[in-house]
Amino acid sequence: MQSTDEIVRRFSDAILNPVIALLVVAGLLWFFWNIAVMIYKSDDTEAVATGKKNLFWGSIGIAIMVSAIGIINLIKATVDTLK
Repeated sequence: MQSTDEIVRRFSDAILNPVIALLVVAGLLWFFWNIAVMIYKSDDTEAVATGKKNLFWGSIGIAIMVSAIGIINLIKATVDTLK
């Protein structure tokens, strides 16, 4: 039978890390897509304002996802040192 540490490590390696990485990539694609749309519609002030809002919230979302990776790694390191 596997220990709890091994189960958590496998779950993190097989599911959690790839999902977070996929979300970061999707967030970056969405961020750069909004930059492209904002440049393309630079003559429309409403589109530029919407683009700025989307870029702001996109950067907040990416920062949260990267922070989640850091928090998970911190928890892993803490648990490893407690052994």
